[in-house]
Amino acid sequence: HALQTLSTVSNEYKIKETIAYPNPVKNILTIKNVSDLKSIDVYNSLGQHVLQSKHKQKSVDMSHLTNGLYFLQIRTALGTETKRIIKK
Repeated sequence: HALQTLSTVSNEYKIKETIAYPNPVKNILTIKNVSDLKSIDVYNSLGQHVLQSKHKQKSVDMSHLTNGLYFLQIRTALGTETKRIIKK
């Protein structure tokens, strides 16, 4: 039997991590390093949907939400990523 080696993936295919800042947030949360954004949804710590961004907008106004832990669900053409956000 011939030995087979696994090939490594080159850096050009490395996925950039989406950045959400500032965290903790007071008012406006900005999303960076996201390509082909579809939508941004915000859920509270109980899993309730509390906010959805406008179409392809890369910022979310969280000023009216109460302080606490939120989950940001970022949908792109490549898939969905979830971030933990603290509102102060």
